[in-house]
Order: sequence, then structure tokens, then C-alpha cells
Amino acid sequence: MAMPEAGDLDTIAGIASRDLREFYDEHYLPPEMILVCSGAIDPEEMGTWAASTLSPILPHAGRHSPEPPRPLSQIKSFPREGDQAYVAMGFPGLMASDEKRQAQRVLATILGAGMSSRLFQKIREELGLVYSIYSSCRYFSDCGSMGIFFSTSRDHVDMVIELIAVELSHLKNEGLNDGELNRAKRLIKGAMIRKLESTENRMFRLGESYLLTGKVQSVERMLEEIQSVEGDEVLSVAQELLRPERLCAAVHSSLPEEGVQSYASLDF
Repeated sequence: MAMPEAGDLDTIAGIASRDLREFYDEHYLPPEMILVCSGAIDPEEMGTWAASTLSPILPHAGRHSPEPPRPLSQIKSFPREGDQAYVAMGFPGLMASDEKRQAQRVLATILGAGMSSRLFQKIREELGLVYSIYSSCRYFSDCGSMGIFFSTSRDHVDMVIELIAVELSHLKNEGLNDGELNRAKRLIKGAMIRKLESTENRMFRLGESYLLTGKVQSVERMLEEIQSVEGDEVLSVAQELLRPERLCAAVHSSLPEEGVQSYASLDF
């Protein structure tokens, strides 16, 4: 989870053809392979084609399941020149098969998805302190993440981080505002339906769902799950995930290292 997907100059320069073959044999052969189809297809014809085309591929022994990553709570500075600052504040989240994952999605939406979200309204619209600010969550087979991201001038970083902590505290201690839950649900469901207008996106959804959880949910069932999320579930997930001792932050700016380390004392 912490390693760059593209590698670095040294790791790429050291790759040999043998390494590529071994990686292919380990990751791109049965039982690691799945076939996903979408669009105007005949399931019987597709099954016949898949059996004749893919069956000759010899399977390998399969991979050992890796241990889930163990998250670190730390504040790191990544120096850059200039006035602009980019900050990511992350928390360990829920994995793709967790029953509370939709509550986490609603929580992230309430906090920072869309122009009606708390962080956008308070920090960007009302105070004008950031160029952009948003929150999101990601799901994987054995872990997940939830993050808040913003860009601002270096002079405003301290204030913005403190305001985010205040908003997190308000949500956890004072609960949801009137209409907030339903607005978040409508935003999530609307984005989901629009995304599925593409046949290619439908294919990716099917494949990703199966790879992450071993099953595929219908769109109707996913919409039902989102609609059924209750406010107390959202607050329970907020209490579970949004804790200062779980915070991991990256600050890409020209701020001094000692100033960045002070964010470890945030309270929310």
C-alpha cells in the first residue's frame, strides 16, 4: 500500500526478462484469472469460447495470501519549492467486504464530496482558504483507506488542518445536520448510476467487485444498501475510524519539518 505502483529508477532498471516471466506466471494465469463480460453478449456462446480458448492455459500453484498491511500513524514532510502546499490526511479504513463500507462511503461524502459537503462549504466557500478540498475512501480485499486532501498556500496550511480537526470533532460529537444524510445518499447514488452509463465501466465494476469480494452485487442491491444507511451507523464509523492516533499525514510544501510535526498533537 505504501509503495509507488510505478516503482523507481533503480527497481525498473534492475528488471530482467526472467522477472517479467515469473511475475506473469504468478499473477496472470489461473487460478488468478477471471473473465468478465458486459454488453450485448450471449452467455452460452461466451462460455463456449472461454472454455476452448482459456482451458489450454495451464494453471500455476497460486499465490499465498499476503498479510494485510499494518498502517502507520505518522506525519511526514516532502519538501518542494514555492508557495503552494498539498496535504493528504489519511486514516485506515474498511475493506471491501465489510458490512459497514457503505456507511463509510456516506461519511466521506458528508465530509468532503461535492459542493454541499462540510469541508467544502466551511473551508473553501465560507473562508476561502483552499484551492481544492475533498475526502474519499478506497476499498481493497484486505484493507481500506479514508483520506482528506487539500491544496492551499503554505501560509494557510496550519489553519486549514486545525479547521479540519474542528469539523471532524463537530461531526463526531454533535452528529449530522438536518438533511445531510439524504443529500449524501442522493449524491452517491446519482454518481453511481451516471458512471454505469458506460458499458466499459459496467465491466470494470463487475471485475473489481468479484476480485475484491468473491461475488458480484447487482446495482439494485448496492443502491438499496446505500439507501438503508442510518445516521447512527455513519457516526459509529466516524468514531471508529477518525481518531487522532490513527492519522497519517503527508505534507508536500516548503514548510520546515519541525512545524509539520506539530500536527501530530491534533485533537478531534
